[in-house]
Amino acid sequence: MNNQPILIISPRFELEWATKAFASQLGLVQLMDSSPTLQFADGISLVLLDTETAGLDKVLYLKDSIDNSAVKQVCAFQEQGDKQRFGFNTVVSQAIPAKFKNNPVVSVSVLEKYAWYFMQNAAPDDPDRHSWVPVHLPIICGRSIRVQQRFDGVWDIFRKKLMMLTPSAEAPAVPRGQSNSLHCLTTQEL
Repeated sequence: MNNQPILIISPRFELEWATKAFASQLGLVQLMDSSPTLQFADGISLVLLDTETAGLDKVLYLKDSIDNSAVKQVCAFQEQGDKQRFGFNTVVSQAIPAKFKNNPVVSVSVLEKYAWYFMQNAAPDDPDRHSWVPVHLPIICGRSIRVQQRFDGVWDIFRKKLMMLTPSAEAPAVPRGQSNSLHCLTTQEL
């Protein structure tokens, strides 16, 4: 990225996955609310995205532009009675631009909150008969970070507050689907 600085949060924890009742696949739905803000040398600031004020509440987090499926598979399909323990980690990053539309950036603030929903599916390859269902309370985590460029051009973290991984019954409900299969309207249907 042309030596462009990047803010990275990479939560890691151990996960135990047991399939006592039936064989299934473990998946993850990631929702986020975000408001990255750029502060320019002339004192003007620009919020790049604010999901709360846009009325979007939480939005689906997709880090891969090619794979736009809501549920990401976490591990291999697991047979009934099996149990495995593995390290789970995810990486979320935010580029720090030196300029935005030719206007020098002096600081970047990032406020993000994530809700992770671990799901299971007995037969993910058969979406007409099987759907993803929650297997755990949602996990909440987040960050509030402000980085600022020093006089010598080096970026420093001036404020850092991390929200620890926490299971929460107060997280937003898992988004509901109308069916197990995705239907996209075509231009002819509009």
